[in-house]
Amino acid sequence: MRENAALNLEEGNYRYQVRELTWGKTGTSKFKPVDVLLGADIVYHETIALPLLKTAYKLCDENTKFYLAWEMHDVDAAQLFWKRVGDYFMVEQIDVHQLDDYYRSSEINVLCLTKILRVEVPVTDQPTDTIQQPHQ
Repeated sequence: MRENAALNLEEGNYRYQVRELTWGKTGTSKFKPVDVLLGADIVYHETIALPLLKTAYKLCDENTKFYLAWEMHDVDAAQLFWKRVGDYFMVEQIDVHQLDDYYRSSEINVLCLTKILRVEVPVTDQPTDTIQQPHQ
């Protein structure tokens, strides 16, 4: 992972950390909110969708941009993800024409997710109607 991150950054003065994280299992209290969270091809099984959303929510603050690129592998996972993503994040679908020509594919979805500030983080597997704080 570290080698991949280094290869993808141009020379410059960047501060980044590469750390292993298991959705729903790795304690997030040792992580500070990040500026950018990148995920690629991580919505691949129904059992991963909700732990992914809960963990990402804890890693983000209201300024974090969570970019998620994924290709349809599991219809059930995608349906659960889409049913629940709005409980945690505002969703912006990135237009395929904004993507680099070399990597562009109609089969790959790219989203920009922004954390919804809440009084309480959803903890159940059921959609919630938690009161949202205004986004500033």
